[in-house]
Amino acid sequence: MRDFLPEDVRRREHVIGIIKRVYERYGFEPLETPAVENIETLLGKYGEEGNQLIFKILKRGEHEATGQADLALRYDLTVPLARVVAQYQSKLPRLFKRYQIQPVWRADRPARGRFREFYQCDIDMIGEPSVLAEAERELAAAGEFDARVVNAEGRAAAAQLLDLIVGEDFNVQ
Repeated sequence: MRDFLPEDVRRREHVIGIIKRVYERYGFEPLETPAVENIETLLGKYGEEGNQLIFKILKRGEHEATGQADLALRYDLTVPLARVVAQYQSKLPRLFKRYQIQPVWRADRPARGRFREFYQCDIDMIGEPSVLAEAERELAAAGEFDARVVNAEGRAAAAQLLDLIVGEDFNVQ
């Protein structure tokens, strides 16, 4: 885990603002979900392998002494999206184009240059299986990358942006 000082927060918010503008230019709508999900929901995607990824939250109250968990921090944004689509299907448009930029947590031991808490940027289209929809998603992702790198001042700045976004140390040649 790490702290972000004001300069880092401003830089991250600037980059996220660029990404949001690109996604919205392609018609994607923002979605936010809680950091905490039911543990069964999260384990449903990866099963026992997911058990290693999840920061569990122990039951409270009279069940506290059991040491069992019923909640956990999300480890990606895909599982919460699936829950939202299942829960709000009748309220969502037939073609639901969403972007989501939020922190996620991984309980496994991170490799050098990786972190247990990091931001993930996702875009998805639900309800449109066409090749055209997939191409549009790829264009939005490419536009996001171009906007971040092209506007960066020099290679060092591009590396710093990638460090903030991906959570890894990048050595840009």
